[in-house]
Amino acid sequence: MRLKDGKRVQLDYRYSTGTVDINGKAFNLKNGPLLLVNAADGSMRVQQYQCDFSKTPGNIEGVSSFEKSDPHLRQFIQELRAKAATQPAGD
Repeated sequence: MRLKDGKRVQLDYRYSTGTVDINGKAFNLKNGPLLLVNAADGSMRVQQYQCDFSKTPGNIEGVSSFEKSDPHLRQFIQELRAKAATQPAGD
């Protein structure tokens, strides 16, 4: 995956270990299946949270509904939207 600034983000899911590697750093999904990645300011920050996706449909409506019900995801998206609102157009 490539970011807006052209930097690459390497994602690798390893079913055998139940981990997701993000740029070489392993995250065990037993510690939480929700990984929020923020690279907006040029650095890579990953936050991991416990949540239950079992009743979330795998479509845009399900994701939108989950955003409204999960406090971590809701805060994360609100912070990104607030930051984007303060950025000059074209950045």
